[in-house]
Amino acid sequence: MARVREALARDDYAAAKKMMHTLKGVAGNLTATRLFEAVKDLDRMLFALLDQANGPPAAASPGELVAGLERFETEMAVALADIADFACTSTAAD
Repeated sequence: MARVREALARDDYAAAKKMMHTLKGVAGNLTATRLFEAVKDLDRMLFALLDQANGPPAAASPGELVAGLERFETEMAVALADIADFACTSTAAD
């Protein structure tokens, strides 16, 4: 999550989008639906920022981008906690 924030702070939307695209695939494979939706929305916002040169600006406002990033971070924390709980439960059952 820190790497995404660092990329955004440098206005490196391409790097942030690449990370989001990768995380979108991972979230989908894990069926972490809420995380997938949050990442998908942020990925779409970053795509719009990158695509501004190819057409009229349709990018998210800075406030929308911050809100999307916060939603992503919240859902990532929930998904990581769920994975940790699953790992502990699986280990205890063995």
